[in-house]
Amino acid sequence: MRVINLKKVKEKIFYEKLENGLDVYIVKKENFKTNSVRFFTNFGGLDLEFIPNKEKEMVKMPSGIAHFLEHKLFETNSRVKVDEFFQKNGSYINAFTNYKKTCYHFKCNKNFKEQLIYFLDFIQTPYFTDKNVKKEKGIIKQEALMTLDDPDRKFYQKMFENVFNNLNYDKTVVGSLEDIESITKEDLYKCYNTFYHPKNMCLLIVTNQDEKEIFDIIKDNQSKKDYSKKYKLIKKEYVENDEVSKPYEIIYENVKENRVCYSIKIDSSIFNMDREKLDFYLDFILFSNLSNYSKFNLDLKKKKIINKNITYSVSFNKTSHKEYIMISILSVSDNIDKYIKLLEKKLNNLTFSKEDFILIKKSIISDSLYMFNSVDGIMNYLYNDYMFNKKISSKSFDKAFELSYEETIKVLNKISNKNKSILIMKPKKDK
Repeated sequence: MRVINLKKVKEKIFYEKLENGLDVYIVKKENFKTNSVRFFTNFGGLDLEFIPNKEKEMVKMPSGIAHFLEHKLFETNSRVKVDEFFQKNGSYINAFTNYKKTCYHFKCNKNFKEQLIYFLDFIQTPYFTDKNVKKEKGIIKQEALMTLDDPDRKFYQKMFENVFNNLNYDKTVVGSLEDIESITKEDLYKCYNTFYHPKNMCLLIVTNQDEKEIFDIIKDNQSKKDYSKKYKLIKKEYVENDEVSKPYEIIYENVKENRVCYSIKIDSSIFNMDREKLDFYLDFILFSNLSNYSKFNLDLKKKKIINKNITYSVSFNKTSHKEYIMISILSVSDNIDKYIKLLEKKLNNLTFSKEDFILIKKSIISDSLYMFNSVDGIMNYLYNDYMFNKKISSKSFDKAFELSYEETIKVLNKISNKNKSILIMKPKKDK
């Protein structure tokens, strides 16, 4: 067991890579009443082409299979249902699948060790039959139909689909009705045996229990399960174009207001910087220039050019040869053309003062320190750090303290909106 010291907050993270390859991180908080666990795999809606474990040929799976697999793992060959087991203990259990990950999580105040063992077992003991797979199809099709009618999900998916050409963003995480219908138990086992190997997974725990005891319980549990030591994950590598997939599109849905998303695609290598620091700097710049506290946002609202505050997001997307940053700026406007014109003018004249930097950096550091006062805060820190870096280390936490104004300006000067994609969603009545 290795100790990761976060000296700035006087916290310790206990880490061990088990013999089967599983990464386990534990934070002990004696005074907390709640225990929290997340167990996740690097398998999401984008992972459709790969070589199944112990096979030689690349296969292509139906869209939505990662989400389907998440559903099926909650069905065991036991009379006691997973939900019922956790409800009986007064605990909360759930899971989610996004484009890149599938995560299972639970919280409890009592009987933690017993529930942890059960939690690991039901995730690591798949039970798929022709009958239960067929039954699940109807349930997931209903979810897919709800997704088709959800303008928020459509808008979110279209954002990515119109920026990226070859990364499967044209597929939904839930899957199309045709793809859901085509999924077989054999498909599920191939995906499970490939992506649910401990070497492709991570276990995060925040607990009031003794960390050594918890590690011993996990090791004992994992030692009873047989996993191939020759495991190697081979996914198809996609070559992505530098240009956006679709520079401009208008879609019509059941919405009352015009939604606008202005996305920028940038090759991250132009910044020549640690990606975690880069993420901080981009957030600094966007917050200062576009957030609801910014003069730009307030002026647009005052002039009634936008109806709601501007929001933004930054995502990093790796391909076979490059990593692309996608910056998406979203708002609601009755005067779309004028809004886009003013937004582009602003993006071509981004500013950032030293006073802004000092204020935002203090806020980031304060938020980072405050996170360790709650179970959810600690778990979100652990999860986000692992998602970003594929590991958790003291260096990640310290980076917020190392940020400089000079580096922020270097990043600002390299932001360009030349490679853009504009997505507009209008009410159906305007079509």
